[in-house]
Amino acid sequence: DVDREVRHWETEVTKAVDTPIGELSFEEYFVQRWYQDPVKSVRFAGIEQAEPEPGDIEAIMAATVVLTASAGTFPGLAEALKAVPVVVEERPLLSFGPPLDWGPLDAALDRLSGFRTVAFTSRRAAGAFLTRMQARGRSWSDGEDMPAVWAVGPATAAELGGMLGPVRVPSRPDTSGAGAAENLARSMIQEAVSGPVLFPCGDVRRDELPTELRHRGIEVHEVVCYRSVLADEAQARTAAATGTVLVVASPSVADLLARACPRATRPELLAVGPTTAASARAAGWSPAAVANEPTIRALSSAILALLAKPLT
Repeated sequence: DVDREVRHWETEVTKAVDTPIGELSFEEYFVQRWYQDPVKSVRFAGIEQAEPEPGDIEAIMAATVVLTASAGTFPGLAEALKAVPVVVEERPLLSFGPPLDWGPLDAALDRLSGFRTVAFTSRRAAGAFLTRMQARGRSWSDGEDMPAVWAVGPATAAELGGMLGPVRVPSRPDTSGAGAAENLARSMIQEAVSGPVLFPCGDVRRDELPTELRHRGIEVHEVVCYRSVLADEAQARTAAATGTVLVVASPSVADLLARACPRATRPELLAVGPTTAASARAAGWSPAAVANEPTIRALSSAILALLAKPLT
């Protein structure tokens, strides 16, 4: 619950957002309305009678949220957080480039009809695959017997822009904590998907999907469609040093931060997804919170909850 009383204050203080449809609580604005309404102002109801402890207001105003994901990973998140009196810094610790060799992907594009299914576990892979296909003058309608397309979630499916025809996604979100890729594999197995499955991916990726499918005897053909470029440890320390909350969306970034940052100087870490959370714990930095979905709503709610934690 984002809309909460502030401990130590003698009068309850609640945060309200003034919008064209009227005044909304933070919970209504972020969770129920999905931050879709323009914000005119933010009001703290009851603040006139409140008597905060020394340092309470300064602590809120001084909070800094550091986003370590690559540019464009969470479009709209920084804007959504502008209604909160915190600083948002974007310090990407992971960037992306083309693969060192386009050959394997190009070969797969030349024989798409030989695959029964194409599976995407990230928006990045979906976008890179589509861009390369278009660059080579190919279209999904070039072949009569084109493979079925599966995506890990709605955002990844949307990245394809309808250019690959209908895209199937898991009918139910994962509730076991296994991770989105494993959930996708299990959904494909339940729907009796057959191979060979084309799996466009990055040069650094998790193996849950191909492992699950191969365990069921389904052939998987992996092709690299983008390359990950990780920041160095000095850049990781600089990013962590400026933050109150550090938002981490990649297992490799979680591992980098754990290696680079002394325990005594670590801020609160918000992991995006159970896979990143598991990697952070394995590296020795337990997340203060986990956003189970990579949506603006889930991230905003988790960030606000962490910022309010010292005051609750």
